[in-house]
Amino acid sequence: MTVTSLMPGPTDTEFFTRAEMEDTRVGSGRKDDPRTVAEQGFAAMLRGARR
Repeated sequence: MTVTSLMPGPTDTEFFTRAEMEDTRVGSGRKDDPRTVAEQGFAAMLRGARR
């Protein structure tokens, strides 16, 4: 059995707006595209990658 752990960095979702964190360093910085993060995570799971 393999467990794949998805550990993305900051991802461009509504989280930072909802948490009122848009003025923080991470909230105002570069973020990964959520679709890309999901695609990479799904592909890693299919390969049996651990992360």
